[in-house]
Amino acid sequence: MKSIHNLVNIQSVLIPLHLLPPEKIDDWRNGFIQLAIEAAVEGTKGEKRLDVRDLMPSDIGLTNEVWYERTGATANTWENSAIATKKIADGRWICIWGVTDNSEVPSVSALRFDAGGSKVAMWHLDKLNGMQHKAAIAMSPVIVSEGISLTVEHYVKVASSQTELIYDGCVVEISGKKLRA
Repeated sequence: MKSIHNLVNIQSVLIPLHLLPPEKIDDWRNGFIQLAIEAAVEGTKGEKRLDVRDLMPSDIGLTNEVWYERTGATANTWENSAIATKKIADGRWICIWGVTDNSEVPSVSALRFDAGGSKVAMWHLDKLNGMQHKAAIAMSPVIVSEGISLTVEHYVKVASSQTELIYDGCVVEISGKKLRA
């Protein structure tokens, strides 16, 4: 008989950090970083030295190093975020494992991630409302390889509103791309 864990491909479930023991969060995060490193090693055929660093807004196509944006003019609908059809740079692999909502008013209730034309994750954010630190980690990360297009859609709860959704994750890139040894 097959284990049910072998039948599950993606666990697109977001868990608020306060519900998990710190060691579980550390284990997941370290495991996700390892998965991103493995993807980069495979992509470079193990022939390049790699750097691992925090994910920055510019890594996923934003022009400034801030996560702030405004929702569109229509509530109760999916819309592209500012991260829409953003191609991951050559020599770079990104891993997104969670989100922190620093918005004053929760104006986005869900996120959908599309990598290379496939929906790879969907996270519900309303479970973070009312928490002092509105942060959560997913059971499966979103890993996007170099040259692949990434689109993040959000479900707008409050139209024309400010939102600050910080994507928690890392970047694995060919050494020297942004960091110098």
